[in-house]
Amino acid sequence: MTPDELRVLLPDAQAGNQAAIDRICEAYSRLIFKLSHRDITCCVLGEDAENTAWMWFLELVHSYHGDKFEKFPGLARRYLIYKFVRLMKREGTQWDKETKRDASCVNNPFGGAEDDNLTNVLNSLALRQEFSKLTKKQQEILNLYFGSQKSQREIATLYGYSTRGVGYQKDLAIKLIRDKFYK
Repeated sequence: MTPDELRVLLPDAQAGNQAAIDRICEAYSRLIFKLSHRDITCCVLGEDAENTAWMWFLELVHSYHGDKFEKFPGLARRYLIYKFVRLMKREGTQWDKETKRDASCVNNPFGGAEDDNLTNVLNSLALRQEFSKLTKKQQEILNLYFGSQKSQREIATLYGYSTRGVGYQKDLAIKLIRDKFYK
């Protein structure tokens, strides 16, 4: 979403225009999903993590009165992280600012998806359910590719598949999962 689009949509959303609210929510759905499905947030909020993140995001949208719309995405991210950290402190959970890890939960980076391995990503119940809907072959390929860091060629050799076939199944599985969450 461009700053010019935000400049138009934000006041409309604040005035209660449902189409504007939906458009802004659609644009920020990846951010909400990414931040609310970290292990660290699930330790504190459980299954309510995503709903809580949406509530905080809509609170930010409603209360934003700035005019620097090009900085709004970074502000939204920082605001959500701030709210999660504050909630963790209230719950007595320690937050290590140096490593960006929750000291009471093991291996919980609060970074981007690129920091996660497949096990951490699958800690989301919704994502695990979608993963379980994949074919056995697709599940094995994703586990080997992301979990064991095997190349497509190594997976193909291991199972007697073609390298191109492994790539196709991997890409298809990722697309099926991604389409479910990022419509």
